[in-house]
Amino acid sequence: MRKYKPTTASQWVSVVATLIVTLTVLAFTLNYLLLFILTGVGLIRFGMFFCCFVYYFFMLILGRKHHWGFIFLEAFLIFIGSTFLSAWSTGFSSKTQWRYGFQKKYIENSGSSYVDYFPDKLPEGISDYHFDYQEAVMQGDGHASLSFIADDKVVDEYIKEYSKDVIYTFDVSKGAGLTPQTVSPKAIQEVKDDTTLRVYFDEDFWGADKENATVYVFSAVHYFNHPSSSALIIDKKTNKVQFSKYSS
Repeated sequence: MRKYKPTTASQWVSVVATLIVTLTVLAFTLNYLLLFILTGVGLIRFGMFFCCFVYYFFMLILGRKHHWGFIFLEAFLIFIGSTFLSAWSTGFSSKTQWRYGFQKKYIENSGSSYVDYFPDKLPEGISDYHFDYQEAVMQGDGHASLSFIADDKVVDEYIKEYSKDVIYTFDVSKGAGLTPQTVSPKAIQEVKDDTTLRVYFDEDFWGADKENATVYVFSAVHYFNHPSSSALIIDKKTNKVQFSKYSS
């Protein structure tokens, strides 16, 4: 294969432009690879930039015949596509505990309030861990859920700590509907007399134990069309714990 040698000023500018774009695309490729390793998200964006890097790399080796203006136009379209893909946070479902801190920070950095009440660190010795996140998009419901089984000490500490911020407490066994008799002044009521409240339960995690759970609600928006809530759900018998955020 004959090595490409630019001979004109325009060809040299095209080579330099291709080199700049290649290195920039490589930086984004490595960034999304690291994001995927730490959080489990960004795989599509990594794949897109990796393919673009391979494309520009071989064009750099073989020699670019396009004008440098087309090279930058192509790069601009690539980054527009990446910006579109990054317009909202990508959801994930994870059972890998060491990723929790990175995943929580990823959600926070997106400007989301989904994990405001979630712990900064996981307790030691927990089991059945599951961290699930899906941001509401248009008419789709969103949620964040952190669930695990802890020991008595952790459960008691959570109840003591988080009870300070509670605006509602519900025992699921006393009724399927979580409807307050009196709307808390710390809650938001979009429509008069609307007490609609929805709390997200991880049904696979709770199973039949859901009926024994107590729900501690920290924040609530009572609105039949777009209700939301932040809550801690605990079953003292099984020591099941779920930090829950629902949004629509």
